[in-house]
Amino acid sequence: MTGKTGNLSRAKKKISHMYGKIWGGRLTPSEIFALIDAGVTPRTGQAIDYIKERKDHGNCKPSWFYFELRGNILGNITEEK
Repeated sequence: MTGKTGNLSRAKKKISHMYGKIWGGRLTPSEIFALIDAGVTPRTGQAIDYIKERKDHGNCKPSWFYFELRGNILGNITEEK
């Protein structure tokens, strides 16, 4: 498993339910963008441009990322967890 599929699988293992519709986890930039591509909505205030810049410069350090799930994507994101 490589690329986006691997990043999404790793992200699924690291996320947990915080409260209400909010989920989150300490993720690498690649894992964050895999979740966004899968359809999650980043929480207001998340510095997506900054995270993208870090990724583009090779900075792979994890950071906390909070997001809301759209529609019925919960099963798609957490089914393998």
